[in-house]
Amino acid sequence: MTILYLIRHCETAWNREKRYQGLTDIPLSEIGLAQAERLSERFKNIPVDKIFVSPLGRAVKTAEYIKKYNPECDILIRDGLKEICFGEWEGKTVDFLKKSGCDIYSEFLKNPFNVNIPNGESFSHVKDRINSCIKEIILENKDKKIAIVSHGAILRLAVMSIMDFDETFYRKTWLNNSSITEIHLSDTKKLLLRLNDFSHIDDL
Repeated sequence: MTILYLIRHCETAWNREKRYQGLTDIPLSEIGLAQAERLSERFKNIPVDKIFVSPLGRAVKTAEYIKKYNPECDILIRDGLKEICFGEWEGKTVDFLKKSGCDIYSEFLKNPFNVNIPNGESFSHVKDRINSCIKEIILENKDKKIAIVSHGAILRLAVMSIMDFDETFYRKTWLNNSSITEIHLSDTKKLLLRLNDFSHIDDL
């Protein structure tokens, strides 16, 4: 049985302000660091063999806290796990873009797979990127316990890929900062046992 723990990085100031971050490398906030400490406690009694992580600092820092109680565990950077490039939208808030009257953004909120983000990355490309990366990680780590630390949009696409969900899944779910999603894989089964579990930080 292969066990995957999909973890969204802990909070940054831009998360709190509801700004699109994309490839902008924003560090964890004070609250994010407190979340990371709580997250590390969750993994105190959960051994993991490897931690795969996005190259962006907020994800790497989160991974370091998971490693705290798994000191022999390697942290492995994978470019395929980096956040979507949101192009011209990076640094802008959701409210600003909603009020801007931008037709592309309005369509993006309805179906991001139909939109090319201005000077950004298309969801179709990102979907292919994460699908390839996740398949490689699973293939190379059969019957191991793997933590994957990445970003909200990327991890929702990863769940879609692993569980063979269609594109409508993306708009029907959300992953909070520091949340854990757990999937068990065998030769005959795919089980989504936990989705967006952030009970360790619900009082922060």
